[in-house]
Amino acid sequence: MEANLSLMYVISLFSVLIAFAFAAYLFLWVRRQKSTNARINEVAALIKEGAQVYVIDDAELQRVQDNYPVIWKDKNAKPELCFVGCPHMTLKQMEDWADAIGEKLKANGMDKISVPTVFTASPAVIKELNKGVYASKLASYGVIVSYICPLMYMNNPLCKKKAVITSSNKLRTYTSARFYKENEILDIITAKEEKK
Repeated sequence: MEANLSLMYVISLFSVLIAFAFAAYLFLWVRRQKSTNARINEVAALIKEGAQVYVIDDAELQRVQDNYPVIWKDKNAKPELCFVGCPHMTLKQMEDWADAIGEKLKANGMDKISVPTVFTASPAVIKELNKGVYASKLASYGVIVSYICPLMYMNNPLCKKKAVITSSNKLRTYTSARFYKENEILDIITAKEEKK
């Protein structure tokens, strides 16, 4: 029995080595082939040896975000409305946000969010959300869940006068909404209101 098992190991190892050798042969064969497709050759010729590379790392993303225009009349205005979900949120995103808001409110000694906030999702996602505990959690925090399209809502000329914040780059691009990262949105909507 052991002899058969040992033979199987040897055959398996030999098969793996043959497979790797064949894969290496195919790789080298493909690299040696000359392209007969004129368009592929044309595009390949556009990429020159030593061409500059545009690296998109965290520093570059921050540089781009820091240069987003803020088109609010009062750049220091207190946010009046927050939209999260453009494109619409998934069920998992809604649940994660509900948990994060709950934790942040508790840490800040609060029950409700301080900035009116709308989470948008498809009707099917909202239907699933309503089957569990998260819809009531979000409602208890003061979050409105809607299938409204934030982009269409923001296209109303009256909205340009409002200080609207969002974590959606799409909404920021096409409207007057101001972009913040999700962790910044969470901090803003769960911040204690300053007493006057």
